[in-house]
Amino acid sequence: MSVTAWDYAESGLDKVDKLAAQQGVSVDTEMVDLAEAKWQQNHWDGIVNVFGHFPGKVRQKTLKGVKEAIKPGGYFIAEVYSHYQIPYQSGGPKELDFLYQPEDFLQEFRDWRILHFFMGEVTRHEGDFHNGLSHVIQFVGQKP
Repeated sequence: MSVTAWDYAESGLDKVDKLAAQQGVSVDTEMVDLAEAKWQQNHWDGIVNVFGHFPGKVRQKTLKGVKEAIKPGGYFIAEVYSHYQIPYQSGGPKELDFLYQPEDFLQEFRDWRILHFFMGEVTRHEGDFHNGLSHVIQFVGQKP
């Protein structure tokens, strides 16, 4: 199995390399700005997005790219902060435009098999900046 991690910041890729080395696994890393990303059609078996937050137009472009890039039968898994997150003060963007609404997933992936969809409160302990009671959207979809 091969795994590739994209990030727009070298520090994020360095963290991936460090964690992969600690776990004894190999991860290819690529510095990618999703505003400029070139998505290859039917390229990936699966894509995971955890707390990947972008301005609205980049988010829409990214979700469309994800939809194109996953192979038939492949999966998209995401957990992101919802537009209700701001008052929680437990992490994530402070601008509404960077937060997700259910429609972001339910409209873009309406022709996929939705295996899991959840919007609500969870407690997260994901380092210094994602800590405590949070409001998230979780999505697992399978491309037909």
